[in-house]
Amino acid sequence: MISSEEFRKEEDYLARTRAFLKDELARLGRSQSHIESEIYEQRRYMWQELPQQIRSVEDAIALSVHSEEMRQTEERWLDKDRQAAIYSRMLPSPYFGRVDFAETGQEKETLYIGLANVMDPKTHKMWVCDWRAPVAALFYEKGCGPVSFEAPDGTITGEVTLLRQYKIEDGKLQRVFDSEIRIEDDILQEVLSQSSSAHMRAIVASIQKEQNVIIRDGKHSLSLVLGPAGSGKTSIALHRVAYLLYRDKDRMTSDN
Repeated sequence: MISSEEFRKEEDYLARTRAFLKDELARLGRSQSHIESEIYEQRRYMWQELPQQIRSVEDAIALSVHSEEMRQTEERWLDKDRQAAIYSRMLPSPYFGRVDFAETGQEKETLYIGLANVMDPKTHKMWVCDWRAPVAALFYEKGCGPVSFEAPDGTITGEVTLLRQYKIEDGKLQRVFDSEIRIEDDILQEVLSQSSSAHMRAIVASIQKEQNVIIRDGKHSLSLVLGPAGSGKTSIALHRVAYLLYRDKDRMTSDN
């Protein structure tokens, strides 16, 4: 159970995160409008003027180049649209967890874990860290104390000093509690937000950690998960798909 002062600090961070998301959504909207004007002009030129100018192989090449430029412009619009859709989904509840982590020899860093990365393109401040990022594994399975995890640049070592969970609905912070494990059950969350019992916090530790190991497994190309009805097999499978698409985004798409 956290203090009222700490709760107010969390409310302030939530308000600032949501304000940033709103600003970014407005910026993305303006950017999309500008790109839409580009697309309109490119299409008009493509279909009304350019075909009349084709008299040689060079003209045909110019048509092909213009077509590729138009495709790239449309892809930029789609990227903005996808990002806006993600930010819109995140706005009511931007994140669900927090990890305070100090890499060996470095200052402590506070990471808020949510659906996707939310970073200020100007200052590079990371408001929210994607749950699929390697460092986010600290929230799911490592617990407080000395830890290590695998990152693209190699093994990172350090210490986790705080693990915190949030219940946020419609932009309002409902409850906060510190725990060395991630709790998904709403009833347990409600109890733990009012209790500091170590025994209660340890109830589902092994289940949560085993689920995360399966989701992030990088050693096996085939996984077999056994469990009774209602144990979360489908949820694990969907989260693993999302994780693999994030990890292997350069060579894998949802069509795979």
